[in-house]
Amino acid sequence: MSGTSERARTAALATWTCPALCIVALSIRVFGGPITSAEQAIERGRQWLGQANAVPTGRATLDRHEARALHGAAWTVSLRSTEGHDNLLVLDADTGRTLQWAVCNRQPYGNEPGEPVVGPDEARRIASDYASRLCPSFRTGDWEPALGGTPLRRSDGYQWAWYPVVDTVSGALGPNDLAVDVDFRTGEVIGFLCPYEGPWLIPTQPSIGRAQMLANARRFALLDPLRYPINHVSLRVQMDDYGSQRLVWECLQVLDVNVETGVLMYGVVFDAHTGEPLYPIAPIGGGKYPARSVRLPRHASVMLEPGRRALSTQLCPPVLGREGLWLRAEHLRAVDGVEVDVTREGVTVHHSGRTIGGTDLGA
Repeated sequence: MSGTSERARTAALATWTCPALCIVALSIRVFGGPITSAEQAIERGRQWLGQANAVPTGRATLDRHEARALHGAAWTVSLRSTEGHDNLLVLDADTGRTLQWAVCNRQPYGNEPGEPVVGPDEARRIASDYASRLCPSFRTGDWEPALGGTPLRRSDGYQWAWYPVVDTVSGALGPNDLAVDVDFRTGEVIGFLCPYEGPWLIPTQPSIGRAQMLANARRFALLDPLRYPINHVSLRVQMDDYGSQRLVWECLQVLDVNVETGVLMYGVVFDAHTGEPLYPIAPIGGGKYPARSVRLPRHASVMLEPGRRALSTQLCPPVLGREGLWLRAEHLRAVDGVEVDVTREGVTVHHSGRTIGGTDLGA
């Protein structure tokens, strides 16, 4: 994971621009149920835009690993409006909800962007108002500003982003953000991203508290913690492309917050139940700061199926194959009443007074 956070999106979203705001405002809460075909996805996109004559500029494609969709499936649709703007829409295949929207490759002010008329504070007010209509829970629930609490400046606007608080007791945040872009020349909303908002399949109360985690994080800090303190510790539900979830502590050494370039940081992400260091966060190329030589423990990735190599990713989905079931042992820890012991020699699972392990699991 890069240590320079720009809340990066797909390349197509980097040039967001906007048709009339009123069209989008009228369509914010239109979901419409499951989308089962490319033709239906195109029609749903037209309905969302409020333009029955919008012309497809490419094939509608189905992505089964969209992290913001309810069950991971989402349609991507490109439509050219009657004004000639190319709209990019990402629609949840199960709910019909619009997860992303952008208008690409429109330069109404020539090759160079115009001078900003709307400042960051006014852009935040516009983005917040739009976010409350886009996600009703934004007005009634708890949300945390993205790291740094400042917008990210793009070529034609400011992007403000917030993360949902999924557990008000522990303060655990969701895996991805609600982001709204505001054109600083017109004050119009020019794009958005909706977050995944559940269901949450794991306990969101950590087994290891913040103070204990901070002490552990200093051992593995990538920069000297005496010179560069760990100044940002957050609890988050992390989720992979297959919907597998894990509660983690993010322990960061934030060095710079810049509207133009984002957040410069180093850090390590830990399992919030076991304390296992999962992966480091550092700038691409290493950055200019003197990083320590820190050896993270090897992941206790365990295969519960004979004849396959051990898993090596932090989050892995269970897969049922011909030979049996394989998954990370940590997944079993999320089941009430199950205890899992992992060593280099194998895995032992305790449940309901029964113990199985070793060759029974193929570990």
